[in-house]
Amino acid sequence: MSSSGVSRSRPRTVASRILVSYGVVLLVFVLASIWSVTTFRAAAEDAALMRQGYMPLALEARDLVAAQDTWNSQLNHITEARNPADKRVWFERTLSIGRPRMLADFEQAILRALSSRALAVDASRRELTTDLAQVRRLMAPDGELVAQLFEKLERGDQTAAQRLRDALVERGIAISQKLVRIEKRVKADVDLLLHEAKAREQLALALSLLVGGVTLLTGLFMAIYARRVVSPLTLVTKRAAAVASGDLRPGSPLETGDEIGELSVTFEAMVGAIAEARERLLASERLATIGKMAAHVTHEVRNPLSSIALNLDLLEEELPSDAREARTLVRAIALEVQRLSALSDQYLSMARRKAPELEEADPGEMVQSAASFMKRDLEKNQVELSVDVAPDLPWVQADVAQVRQVLFNLLRNAREAVLGGGRVWLRASAADGGIAISVEDDGPGVPAGRVEEMFDPFFTTKDHGTGLGLAVTRQIVQAHGGRLEYRTRPEGGAHFEFWLPVARGSDPGNGPAGVEGT
Repeated sequence: MSSSGVSRSRPRTVASRILVSYGVVLLVFVLASIWSVTTFRAAAEDAALMRQGYMPLALEARDLVAAQDTWNSQLNHITEARNPADKRVWFERTLSIGRPRMLADFEQAILRALSSRALAVDASRRELTTDLAQVRRLMAPDGELVAQLFEKLERGDQTAAQRLRDALVERGIAISQKLVRIEKRVKADVDLLLHEAKAREQLALALSLLVGGVTLLTGLFMAIYARRVVSPLTLVTKRAAAVASGDLRPGSPLETGDEIGELSVTFEAMVGAIAEARERLLASERLATIGKMAAHVTHEVRNPLSSIALNLDLLEEELPSDAREARTLVRAIALEVQRLSALSDQYLSMARRKAPELEEADPGEMVQSAASFMKRDLEKNQVELSVDVAPDLPWVQADVAQVRQVLFNLLRNAREAVLGGGRVWLRASAADGGIAISVEDDGPGVPAGRVEEMFDPFFTTKDHGTGLGLAVTRQIVQAHGGRLEYRTRPEGGAHFEFWLPVARGSDPGNGPAGVEGT
């Protein structure tokens, strides 16, 4: 009889699995939220840049172009003016105040619009700054040329004034072209920014839908996963309800690898323990009934049997020596009386079973002693006995007389199973932290359909006997804290094995080593 423990890794807890599932949902939600916040922040920055940077810059560029167009228009009619002095005031004011202020405002607008952007915007800023510097260089000589123009007009030198006007107009056209290019550059940047904002908006919308869908699917998947994690609780609840209604049949525990699985394993172990306790209770109730019956048999039958036996002895003494037939009848009656007395003694021993008086005992010595006692009886019935006791067995806590009775009962059962010739094996070895002692035979064994009943009181497959032997045997083993089991040998025959716990503090070699004998 051996059993092996199965080591299991620490199970994943239900709480941790549900926490992880909702942690995944939370992580997806946080990532989606961070991405949305980043997108909205970028959109807000672009809107601020458009409102505070590019729109003022575009307005300043348009004002510069408009001012230069006005300049060019005034130059075209300067030579036909009736009062050139009035025009001179306008030109001087434009040169001293209007142009410098508008150029400075445009430069500040460039710095505001393009102060903290990427490399592509840095290139735009450099190009606009370069164009503005060129405009400044082109406008620089205008003050001197305008002064010369009005001097020629005051002198009445129309030819020279006309040449100066044409030169100024030509320069004005060049400046206008440069300013128009600047305006187009600014408009192109505005259009690019609007296009990028629109593309980003479309991308943000698509990704928002995607992230929302992924978040929803993740939430649904994790909800299903969490439901799947806790769904075994329903099965455990149904199983508990079935047990509560009286179904104590063994069931397979759930293999979930978490607390629910551990709960199922523990619950099935508890059901098994309840079923075993119930069987023991039924057996105890049967034994209590037997006890009452045995007490009744002892009281009502044993005394008359003793009286009959005594009177038979007296009757046999009174018979003449030649009354052989009468003597034979008297002896047959005496044998039946003895059988009835033995039967009443067996019932009485069952009813008055006392608790074992435990002491440290050598299991090898008990096995060898029982084998020696039963050997002659087995040989008389043509049964070959083989004894195999492992060396250096630890001692056990046992009532020696009761354990020997267990061995006698099992050996007698084996002898009767192979009646007419056969083999019986008696073995003792260390197993499962205790001592396992087995009795095997090569007889027919117990029918498969009757194994469950074989330890019940009054059950027997023989034509004779009370059916109390195995019930008494199991009762003794269980009283010692052990267990008695049966299985059919692969080669055929019965295999009975009982296990006893080792005495506390006992080490191998405490008693005499076993030897092998036949």
